[in-house]
Amino acid sequence: MPTGLELMQMIERGDLPPPSIGALFNMGMTLADFGRVMFTGVANGSHLNPAGGVHGGFAATLLDSACGCAVLSTLPEGQGYTTIDLAIKMLRPVPQSETLYCEGKIQRPGRTVAFAEAWLRTKDDKLLAHATSSCAVFPLG
Repeated sequence: MPTGLELMQMIERGDLPPPSIGALFNMGMTLADFGRVMFTGVANGSHLNPAGGVHGGFAATLLDSACGCAVLSTLPEGQGYTTIDLAIKMLRPVPQSETLYCEGKIQRPGRTVAFAEAWLRTKDDKLLAHATSSCAVFPLG
């Protein structure tokens, strides 16, 4: 069984298929390092709210993925995680049809709870949203 970082790097290299949520949310991982991950995502017409703007759930999904995968990248073999909470600050509307960049970093790893944060930005580095997260860490199987 691989470590969390090894698993993330296998997905990044294409040795393993990406999680199915990536296709649903038009996002993918572009970097996996210990305690740090990067995702890209592009909102399209299937991500709109009733008012015609990009639904906040699109940004929330990218931010949750980046926080969770930052935690996963620090876990040893046989350990998993799940999000306990996710606090998001939406600073600007999320644009449609534009590649967005989401970086997640570990803030404090832990044996039972780990903390991470993530930032969602445009290609010209405008901050769209920020999140902090705590994740439960537990043995798999």
